[in-house]
Amino acid sequence: YKKRRVAFQFAYLGWNYSGLAIQNFGVTVMQKLMDAFEKARLIEDRISCDFTVCGRTDKGVSALGQVVSLVVRSALVSGLGIVDDSGTAINERPSIPDVELDYVFLLNKLLPPDIRILAWSPVGADFSARYSVFFFYNCLRFTCCQRSYTYFIPCSGLDITMMAEAAKRLEGTHDFRNFCSINLEHELPVFVRRIDSVLVRLEDTSVMCDPTTMCEISITGSGFLYHQVRCIVALLVTIGRGYESPSLIDDLLDIEKTPAKPQYQMAADYPLILMGAEYPPGSLSWETSEAARFELVRHFQKLWSEHAIRYVCPLFNLAILRFFARARTSKVLLDHVEGSLHLNSSLISAGCRFVTNVLNVRGTRLAR
Repeated sequence: YKKRRVAFQFAYLGWNYSGLAIQNFGVTVMQKLMDAFEKARLIEDRISCDFTVCGRTDKGVSALGQVVSLVVRSALVSGLGIVDDSGTAINERPSIPDVELDYVFLLNKLLPPDIRILAWSPVGADFSARYSVFFFYNCLRFTCCQRSYTYFIPCSGLDITMMAEAAKRLEGTHDFRNFCSINLEHELPVFVRRIDSVLVRLEDTSVMCDPTTMCEISITGSGFLYHQVRCIVALLVTIGRGYESPSLIDDLLDIEKTPAKPQYQMAADYPLILMGAEYPPGSLSWETSEAARFELVRHFQKLWSEHAIRYVCPLFNLAILRFFARARTSKVLLDHVEGSLHLNSSLISAGCRFVTNVLNVRGTRLAR
C-alpha cells in the first residue's frame, strides 16, 4: 500500500480524559485515537506517522471541530498527499482501486463512544494542522488561521452588558501574558496573540431572569496561550458579578502598568469547547461517505438521548414527590427542593407528564 498525508476532523467529549495530547499518566484523547489508527492498520507506529494537531486541549475540555494531520495507509497510488516513495510499485499490485479507504467509517468502529471522526481531507506534504515552525516579526506564523472556543456558564447573577463591554476590549493584537498560565516545562513563549472577536450572549434572550439560562462566551483568534481562554472567562465572570469594572481588562493589557500577572482562579475546564478551526482557502476538502454520515447521525442521536435522559431523570423523582404530596409540610419541602434546584415550570411539567404516563393515572392532574 501507498502512504498518504491526510487531515482528519474529529469531535470528542473531554470530560473523561486527561487532555488531548499523549501523556505519561492518565488516558488521553490522542491515545485512544492512535490506538484506533493502529488497530485499523492505517499507521505502522506513532512516531513515523508524523502527526500534528490543531490545538491542545486541557483535561476536561471538549471539541467539536478538532483537526489532526498524519501519514496513513492509502488504497490509491496517485493523488494529493500520496507519498511517492512508499508502498509497492504499480505493476506489482494485483488490482488498483479507484476509491479511497472509508477512513471515517473504519475508524469510528474502533473509537470509544465519546470520540468520533467527522471527515477527512487529503493534504499536501507541507501541511501542518497546527503551525509552521518559524517566526515572523517575533510571532508564530500559524498554518491554522483561526480557532474558535465557546464557554457555557449559567447567567444567574451576571451582568451580561458589563461582560460584553469588557470583552470588546480584548479584541485586537495584544500581549496576553496576564491572561494565561506559564508552563515551566517549556521555554518562555511569545505572549503576543490576535483575538478577532469575543462575544457574550444569552442562549435564550426571552428568559433572561431564568437562572437555568446559559450564557455563551465565544472567543475567536489566531492562536491561544496556555489556559488563555479559561483565564479570560474567569476575568469576564468577575466583572459580570460586579467585583471589578471593565477597565480591569485595560489594566491587565497594559504591561507597564501591570508587569506581572495577578493571582486569580481560572475558570473550570468542563464547560469549554473547541468549536472549530479555519485554514487557508483551498487547503482542505472535507469528505464523508454516505454510510459514515448515516452512522454519525445515528450515533449522535443516541448520545444526545442518553445525556438528555440523565439530565431529566432528577425531574422524575421530583414529579413523584409532587404526585404523593398531600400534606402541607410535604408541599413546603417540595417547593424548597424545586427552588434549590432552579427548575423551571416546563421541566417540572415534563417530569409530571412522564410520571403520569408511567403510573397510567387517568384523570389526575399533576399541577406544579
